[in-house]
Amino acid sequence: MSTGRRRPSSAPSSLCRVVVGEAPSLRIRTDELRTVREAMRDFGTMLTELEEGQVEKLVLTQRNRVRAVVVSVERWSALERLLEALEAPSA
Repeated sequence: MSTGRRRPSSAPSSLCRVVVGEAPSLRIRTDELRTVREAMRDFGTMLTELEEGQVEKLVLTQRNRVRAVVVSVERWSALERLLEALEAPSA
């Protein structure tokens, strides 16, 4: 019986590109994809994967549509700092 958990493999995961409506496409590794149903069932495990760096982000899909991207607090903070640096006026 499968537990629904995905084990990270030592081999690199394949990348796919997903276009979300009019938004730019996303680079997503296959091990980063989860369904909303999986997220509801295994959210604790997913958080552990993020915190331990097994995945950079988790992309949640529902009915074959990207619905959300989940990142760790550390990753979010780093992205905010990067965005602030890019938006800062040049001296």
